[in-house]
Formats: sequence, C-alpha cells, structure tokens
Amino acid sequence: MFLGPLLVIRDGAEVRLPRSRAGVLLAVLAMSAGRPVGTGRLAGLIWDTDQPAHARGSLHTVVARLRGLVPGEVVTAGDGYLLDIDPDDVDLLRFRRLVREAARPTAPGQH
Repeated sequence: MFLGPLLVIRDGAEVRLPRSRAGVLLAVLAMSAGRPVGTGRLAGLIWDTDQPAHARGSLHTVVARLRGLVPGEVVTAGDGYLLDIDPDDVDLLRFRRLVREAARPTAPGQH
C-alpha cells in the first residue's frame, strides 16, 4: 500500500481489489495508463525473482482475473497489455502533470 488501499471507481461504484497479483498488475498498468507494457516487464514486476516456470501462462491467468474485476479496461496490445484509461484518471499521474504545468515559466503579464 502506498498511501492507501488500491481503489477503482467504475461507473460510480467502488471496486475493491484483493491484495494479490491482480492488484499489482493493475497498479503497474495504471502507472502506464494508455500505454502498453510488455509481458516480460509485467512478469518481472509481478513475480520479481520468483517467476513461475510458465510465467507467460501465469500472467494470462492474472490478466483474466483482473479483467473479471474491471471488464473492458485491460486491453491486449502487441506483446503486452494496457489499461485503457485516461492518465488523468490516475491520481499520481494527474498530480505529476499538474506539477509539470505549474513549473513551466509564464510570459510576463500572464498568470
């Protein structure tokens, strides 16, 4: 847990995710919202040094579980997956964008 529980709001309803590999997968995909993440990278992040013998098949199982929790949001993209959401829907990504915008110099006379 970073600053609180992993929480998904879908169609106005709260979806609580169990602390599991599906939650880790969601967090990784959320941090790359709208951009694909390769299966090798996903497997490395989900299992770290304890990857199963058939990591690709195990990853497909985790993806299927996550898709059951958030239908329509996890999309196959090449040799990986992406979370099909706007990056501004992820609090940390929105915060980082706002910080970058606030740090841009403004022209004299502009606010």
